[in-house]
Order: sequence, then C-alpha cells, then structure tokens
Amino acid sequence: MECWTIITSLLNLQSRQVQERKSNALFEEARTRVQSMAIYVSQFTNRSRSLLLSSLPYTRRLVSEVLKSYGAQERIQAHVSGDISLELQRAIPFALLMNELLSNVSKHAFPSGEGGPLSVRLTSEDSTITLTLAGQV
Repeated sequence: MECWTIITSLLNLQSRQVQERKSNALFEEARTRVQSMAIYVSQFTNRSRSLLLSSLPYTRRLVSEVLKSYGAQERIQAHVSGDISLELQRAIPFALLMNELLSNVSKHAFPSGEGGPLSVRLTSEDSTITLTLAGQV
C-alpha cells in the first residue's frame, strides 16, 4: 500500500469522527491535496528524477478526481488540452496549484450550483508554463 493511500485513509477515518461541517470540509480539502500530489509523484516512483513527465494524462485524471471529490463531475464538463513536460520538483507544486484552482472552480465559479463547460489548457514556452482555465455560465 502506498503512503498516499494510507494518508488519505487516515484523513477519511478522522473526518468521520467530526460532526461540524466546516471542520469536515477541511479534512476533505486536505485529502484532495494529498491525492493531487500522489497522482503526479506516483508516476516518478519507478523512474529517475531526471526524466520528464508528460502532463496531459495526469492532468486529465487530476481534474476528474478533484471535480469528483467536490461532487461537481456531473455539472462541470471539463476539457483538458495541451501537454507539457514536468520534472518532479515542478510537478508537485503544479499539482497543488491545479487542486486549489479546481476546488475554487467547483465551489465558486458557477452560481447557485449551476454547471457548464470548463476548459483547462496548458502551454509551455522556454521555461514558462501557462495554465488557462476558462468557462461559461
């Protein structure tokens, strides 16, 4: 069992003992952050740290997992495009940033629980990565 699975399981167990919704939401946010990091880091466990990771399949999975964790997968239709290469030292902050942006989209971007399309686009030029999120209400 990977350490990520153990950590998320412990967070899930602890959150079940908390009755207050706000505190429970904090456990959920921590769990999604851990999962976000795990999606990227697990791809490097059998590779040299010098290898680059192609981001597209993992970004798609991350988007899906975060939307699912907020119950938004039915109302927000995400489309991920663009592929960048990430090394481990950039992959973890990238995963955490994506998690924060997507959790904010899930909670605040569509008024009154409405949904719609969400475009997630990644581009890279030289050493600069550009992440664009766009949606319509």
